[in-house]
Amino acid sequence: QETPKVINGMGVKREAEVQQKSVNKDAYIVVADDDPINLQILHEQIHSMGFHNLLLVSDGEEALEAAKDADFILMDFQMPNLDGVTACQKIRQLGFKMPIIGYTAFGVDEVREKSIRAGMDDILLKPVRKQELQHCLNNYLSVNESVD
Repeated sequence: QETPKVINGMGVKREAEVQQKSVNKDAYIVVADDDPINLQILHEQIHSMGFHNLLLVSDGEEALEAAKDADFILMDFQMPNLDGVTACQKIRQLGFKMPIIGYTAFGVDEVREKSIRAGMDDILLKPVRKQELQHCLNNYLSVNESVD
């Protein structure tokens, strides 16, 4: 499994590939966070980037239920009922391959090993800045452009 790469909390996993691809703005994005203010901020940021197919959930159990339809999951590490790391493990055990990006207020070194074992694709650091989030979404939701 590829190690999540983080630079100042910004996902850069496939940066070179993105330049030749377009972004799937119709992607179904699930955002999981137990803090309603964080959910509102992330909703506004993602919506302003042209992504309108969003589901906001407040814990890992709800994220697990929503995973079957998701194209991308953005998940807080610490949530009640089922934390983000455990939810990610369960989603991967069910065979889902969509990008799962964890975000946390902890330092990257503290969570890197846990996130790798859980199957997360990348990590963003709180507070999540809009430009970092946009880069991450563009990176993981890019599609090949058809050449006619």
